[in-house]
Amino acid sequence: MRIKLRKYFIFLIKYLLTREIFFPIIVIYVKSNIKNLYQKKDHSIKVLALHSFRYLEDLNQLNIRTKLEVLEIKVRTFQIVNILYFSRSKVKGNPLQRNIEKLLKSEEDKKLFNYQVNFIAKLIRALSKKRVFDAITSCNFSYKIDQIWQIAAAKANVPFIPLHKECMKDEIIIDEFTQQYKNYCYPLNGKKISIHNKNEKKCLINSGIAIEKQIEITGCARTDPLFEKFNEKKFTEPEKYITLFSFRHLLGGYRVPEENNNHGFVINHSAGAKKFFEKTHAAFAEMAIRNPDWQFIIKPKFETEWNKYIIEAIEKNLSTSVSQIHNLEITTLYSAQELIRKSRLIFGVNSTAIQESRLEGRPVIIPLFDEAIGIHKDRIYFQKYFDKEFIKASSPEEMIEIGECIINENWRPIIPENDIFIEFLGYTDGKSSKRIEDLFIKECKNVKIVD
Repeated sequence: MRIKLRKYFIFLIKYLLTREIFFPIIVIYVKSNIKNLYQKKDHSIKVLALHSFRYLEDLNQLNIRTKLEVLEIKVRTFQIVNILYFSRSKVKGNPLQRNIEKLLKSEEDKKLFNYQVNFIAKLIRALSKKRVFDAITSCNFSYKIDQIWQIAAAKANVPFIPLHKECMKDEIIIDEFTQQYKNYCYPLNGKKISIHNKNEKKCLINSGIAIEKQIEITGCARTDPLFEKFNEKKFTEPEKYITLFSFRHLLGGYRVPEENNNHGFVINHSAGAKKFFEKTHAAFAEMAIRNPDWQFIIKPKFETEWNKYIIEAIEKNLSTSVSQIHNLEITTLYSAQELIRKSRLIFGVNSTAIQESRLEGRPVIIPLFDEAIGIHKDRIYFQKYFDKEFIKASSPEEMIEIGECIINENWRPIIPENDIFIEFLGYTDGKSSKRIEDLFIKECKNVKIVD
């Protein structure tokens, strides 16, 4: 009975909120829940950053280095306005599919999807006219929820410019990612997208996601301060920290549809680099045990079941409890950039963070054994930069041996060449934030909000 009453109550609330008479109240409610992420600025372009917590380092640089005024919407408010007509939870099908329109089976679902798009377009139009924001951005061009907002923003003639951050595309994987984009992503609905490099541009064009005139290679805003210091040959002296930027079982864009809900890990499938994952994390923990005066940090990208897999890997291989390794911490509380500045040595695989580590002059060890030199050898990035920018470790034992040699030496920065940064980060001049600002200024200029 309670469940039926709750469903009826939700239906009634949705019905009322979608009536024309209540729309001004919706506008007031949403406006009150859009706040400045940083300080207000005079004569600025106001940019609403969806999912702001996912790219704070980039947004922070835009705040520091440009006249863009960055705003965010409360997560709960965002969730509410996105389900008044159409709920993505009702859409069934391939879990890898990000294009909602491909999953719409019934005419009723298609009708509700269009109602939701039109409602968000009307909301964007109303908020833009009140100068709550002038443009919208996100950190990825293909989030499911953003599809509605991209289409709606185009209808309202408000620029939606993704600051696409998932641009780590090694040349060995471009064809596969191109096919994944083609199969599972929706075409760009806005006029422009900001990306880091030419490899990502190839994927977008060859997959049909975007055409050349829509794509702006701006570089990576969060690396601006790193390049400034790098170009002046200023390197921060590290503390007694060592960091492993953790990875998952599925490397280099590999996908297993039936394991899609496991956040990059595999449970009931033989695919994936499980041994490589386990032995790498166990070796890092063993190095922590051997060097109790150093602080060892394992950083997963985000909090899910990731920590559980790391703990299981360590305890399975070392027969000791992680809680007993007092100088080992598994955490997402530090930003990657903070850990890079603190760390004397970095371990990692296929991560933008290990490039940024080289920008800080840090030595980086890339483990290479088990599946990483076997069935997944073609999914390990930066291979043409091995022995030039990165140090290979061909076994868990070598990981520890090389690592201990490095931390026992006097510190000095290991200065990298520019080639790797130009390929993956686009520019080395520390002016990516300025290029992004110029892009927003250009797109917002003379924009007329459509009634």
